[in-house]
Amino acid sequence: MDTIEFATDAIDKYQKYKKIKKVYDGLELIDEGYQKIKGGSQVQEGIEAVAAGLRMLYKVGKGLFS
Repeated sequence: MDTIEFATDAIDKYQKYKKIKKVYDGLELIDEGYQKIKGGSQVQEGIEAVAAGLRMLYKVGKGLFS
């Protein structure tokens, strides 16, 4: 593997990592929101967290399938 192929492969893997990280972060937000809603005292904050998580997942999905 020459230097250019190595660099290209590294960039591709980094881009995949960033997408996976965004999906993970989105799922974490959804989970945090669910826990707040389930607790009952922070319903508004929970809904906002879930919505933010869903937006993150939507953006990643939109980028993958467009």
